[in-house]
Amino acid sequence: MRRSILGCKSFGSAAMMALAACWQSSAVSRASISASATLTSQQLGPNSFEYSLTLHNTGTTNISTFWFAWQPFYDFLPTDPSSAPAPANWTGNPIQDGFYGGFSVEWTTTTSALAAGGTLSGFKFDTSDPPSVIEGISPEFPFNVPVETSWVYIGASQAPGDPGSEFTTTTVVPEPTIALLAPAALLLRRRRAVGSER
Repeated sequence: MRRSILGCKSFGSAAMMALAACWQSSAVSRASISASATLTSQQLGPNSFEYSLTLHNTGTTNISTFWFAWQPFYDFLPTDPSSAPAPANWTGNPIQDGFYGGFSVEWTTTTSALAAGGTLSGFKFDTSDPPSVIEGISPEFPFNVPVETSWVYIGASQAPGDPGSEFTTTTVVPEPTIALLAPAALLLRRRRAVGSER
């Protein structure tokens, strides 16, 4: 006897295995993976910049892979990052696998996935590419794609049954720090003092 259960067919003694696979497939299809991320930059020296990303899980699944400046088969950074620090229990790696050249950065974990609704910072990469490049259209790709194009996956990237989700990070311009404002304030005070003595 053949029956259809939630679109899955069970046959004789294989019914339980088929049903389990069916439920697992149904659960994955009902789940929704999505994310957003913010990016800030800091100049470390001449032609040296560090970029920091904070990842927000806006979906209903875990996230175990975060891939920046990438979409399947294409990398968008013009320069190979010199390092890719990662949050605790994550690993970061600069990648080069695009058809048109270029580079990207992938962070992965097998033990500390970002849970639905969670936020995780500590994703970083160092490069000579200035913010004007990171915030613009990729010079490595001929179809007007932003460098900040990114993907997240529930597990490993492009794993069977894992649809992933594409998004573009948002650049955040940091407010001037007290350390940067102090010299300007002292200079203004000095000018006022000199003016009052005249």
